[in-house]
Amino acid sequence: MRDLNAVFCHQHSHSQPRYPHFTLCPYCREETPHEAIVVEAVVNYFSLKLPNFFIETELEIQMGTAKRRADIALVDGKHNCAAIVECKRVGVREDGIDQLKSYLCATDMPLGAFANSLEPDNWEFFENLGRNRFKDLTSDLFWKNIQGTPEEKSLQPFAYNDRGIAKYNLGEHAAAIQNYDKAIQLKPDYDIAYYNRGLAREALKQHAAAIQDYDKVIQIKPDYVNAYISRGIAKRNLGEHVAAIADYDKAIQLKSDYAIAYYNRGLAKYNLGQYTTAMQDYDKAIQLKPDYTNAYYNRGLAKRNANLYTAAIDDYDKVIQLKPDYTNAYYNRGNVKYNLGQYTAAIDDYDKVIQLKPDHINTYIDRGNAKYNLGQYTAAIQDYDKAIQLKPNYVIAYYNRGNAKHNANLNDAAIADYDKAIQLKSDYVDAYYNRGKVKVKQRHFDAAVTDYDTAIQFKPDYAEAYYHRGEAKVKLRQYTAAIADYNTAIRLRRDYAEAYEGRGLAKQLMGKHFAAIVDFYRGHRADKKR
Repeated sequence: MRDLNAVFCHQHSHSQPRYPHFTLCPYCREETPHEAIVVEAVVNYFSLKLPNFFIETELEIQMGTAKRRADIALVDGKHNCAAIVECKRVGVREDGIDQLKSYLCATDMPLGAFANSLEPDNWEFFENLGRNRFKDLTSDLFWKNIQGTPEEKSLQPFAYNDRGIAKYNLGEHAAAIQNYDKAIQLKPDYDIAYYNRGLAREALKQHAAAIQDYDKVIQIKPDYVNAYISRGIAKRNLGEHVAAIADYDKAIQLKSDYAIAYYNRGLAKYNLGQYTTAMQDYDKAIQLKPDYTNAYYNRGLAKRNANLYTAAIDDYDKVIQLKPDYTNAYYNRGNVKYNLGQYTAAIDDYDKVIQLKPDHINTYIDRGNAKYNLGQYTAAIQDYDKAIQLKPNYVIAYYNRGNAKHNANLNDAAIADYDKAIQLKSDYVDAYYNRGKVKVKQRHFDAAVTDYDTAIQFKPDYAEAYYHRGEAKVKLRQYTAAIADYNTAIRLRRDYAEAYEGRGLAKQLMGKHFAAIVDFYRGHRADKKR
């Protein structure tokens, strides 16, 4: 390990940090223009004046998408940064002060100093007032600010903000808000603290309160792009999609290449049913960020809703290429394939969803439906079984399982499932209707009529229920009542071929043969038109 007390010169080594212990070799000490001499003087000076502070060198600062390094940071015993010092070679100003001010803006550091001399009396001192405003300080005022009441006046707001961020990252959002409250109390124009508090409130679903914080950020700093984005998200979460779009528009106006702004505007337009313009925003987001997985995924949703099924599949394919474990991409791709009648391909996607997420209940239902459509009733029943195992009161699972059992001629078991569905949802019209059909198969015609009665009670324009009730009444030899049901079914559906034929049969059984022939002819014509 290198002896830190040994002579070291950054000019003659590239294997060590820039100024690990601020000692220069005799050669470099004679080279007055060398910036390292100024750095050495600054560190030695502050080390004597601030014995309880830590002198940090090469402080990394995030500047937009790039990272920069400030020469020196003065850090108190609680690890709060109090000031940044930027150094240049003796007598050189260049853009040193501009660099210092940009670092102060990026970090909200309260104090700054610029040194291009070995004499502290020649250094320049500044106070960061926020919003890219600075106040020139004398050395006495600088020392008063950094030493007099550092915790209450200059360091504490930033410390509370930093602690709020730490709490937020731990998921302790309420505690984070308390810290941001204190930071704002000590520094009422602290835009970053308002912004961070808005994020924490949003995490707690306090959308209206979050919007108030973002409003304050924008009041303090009108070009704060992320505040518009976050305020738009909060408005979207309140269902205020038009207002959200206005915020995304402003963000794009300020930063035209901001992919996330286009993406979020696409989400808002999607929620308004504006699928075509939503797709255009997703297109732009993807153009700016070709690996933007969520943009491909949501563009796929928009295409699906616009009935562009093949194009939607292409987007889901891209999502899966970028992120092979993206469960919802497989699920939605399966749904699109199902809509296209590609049931076997849909099942392959549903299989993948279940492999990735074995408790994805809806996938068992949808895979069961695909198998049902392929006539694989036993396999469909197994999927509905699994859905019910995961969610014992899942109404649709009982109903669909009843349908599969009905088609597999497991009639008693089918009725038991319809019974359960009706128990869970007493106005489940289709469950009454299908239970009636099973009872007809069992020749329980009176019971079937009762189920059709209930279905019609809940849904008076249910043409199919009138038709099947008519069939049951024919079996009971209630021909006049059956004809009345067929009449209603035909009134509701003029092309209902089966209802014409059923009415014709009822008339024939009543001995009205000519009238029956007319109905059979009408039924034939209606069937040909379909």
